[in-house]
Amino acid sequence: MKKNLFEIKLMIPPIILALLIVQFNFQKINLFVSSTIILIYLILSFLFSFFEHFEYTRLSSVFYALIFGYFLPLIIFYSNYGKTPFEFYLLMFLSLLPVVISIYDYQLAIIISNNKENRASDSRGLRRDLIFFSSDYGVTFFAVAGAILFGFLPWTSFLIFFSLFPVFNNILKFVARPFLKSTAILALQNYFIISFSLIIGILLGIIIKV
Repeated sequence: MKKNLFEIKLMIPPIILALLIVQFNFQKINLFVSSTIILIYLILSFLFSFFEHFEYTRLSSVFYALIFGYFLPLIIFYSNYGKTPFEFYLLMFLSLLPVVISIYDYQLAIIISNNKENRASDSRGLRRDLIFFSSDYGVTFFAVAGAILFGFLPWTSFLIFFSLFPVFNNILKFVARPFLKSTAILALQNYFIISFSLIIGILLGIIIKV
């Protein structure tokens, strides 16, 4: 039950982001979304109660990140404004890429910390994972910058760049000691730091626009 509640907490930032993006671009939020979100919560809670005993893998982590970080918010985005040009969905992906990557990196950190013996013997694989873990965060900031340049996100979303120092500080700590569960939690901290800095940035943009 605790894990189900935790998974629901992971869903909250992407959902908030989707609603804020809809508000910023279309000034229209469908009230039907509220009931949709509740239904999705219930369904996913049931699914996670069944799958919670399965171990994380890289492939499952990719699906996990895409479902939480992109497809679920995309449903909300579509239910609010269905008739949208295809490029809007691409821009939506750019805007949500920070949470998608952050969720995946959190799962990757768990995989590394839970497989100390195997990962220690596979130095090449460990090095590859750590390089990916360290570098893909940079992609998230470029993605947000691109969405801002296309006008899909407000310029105040540049607030996310203030999270650079704490995020990369956590990256260095994890890379230095990747087999500790206490350092794996730093990836979760990065997820919330990035998510809420972006949420605050978009919210400020909406307030200024109004």
